[in-house]
Amino acid sequence: MPNRSTPPGGECGARPPLRILHLEDDSTDAELIQIQLRRNGIDCRIVRVATRAAYEAALRRPAFDLILSDSSLPAFDGLSALVMALEKSPGTPFVFVTGHTSEEAVERALSQGATDYVFKGDFPRLMRVVQQIRGGAEGDANRQIV
Repeated sequence: MPNRSTPPGGECGARPPLRILHLEDDSTDAELIQIQLRRNGIDCRIVRVATRAAYEAALRRPAFDLILSDSSLPAFDGLSALVMALEKSPGTPFVFVTGHTSEEAVERALSQGATDYVFKGDFPRLMRVVQQIRGGAEGDANRQIV
């Protein structure tokens, strides 16, 4: 009789790493986010890009499970990145991770299709958002029954 807690096609609890595309021009911020993800037990593979051209090229790769994006980069902005993601990778959760913005900018981003908006440094909130997306990406069939 099969073990009902074993996900189809894998060992109990085995999950592929979360594939994250991270649009961020500040290497320190990118590293801090990566450290927090790993500290919180989120197995992930991050492709970090800092320019429009690199972002467009990354969107042509196999699908990502999540896109994290700064809202303001030199010669490129997060809303343009969101529009590209909605066109080239529809259905992929897109979360802004930014240092500063107005409430109006947050509302605009969410109304244009962003999944969420998190302020840099609010790692507990970012981890909750990522874990929620991680859970949703796997679906109920892959949840471990304890």
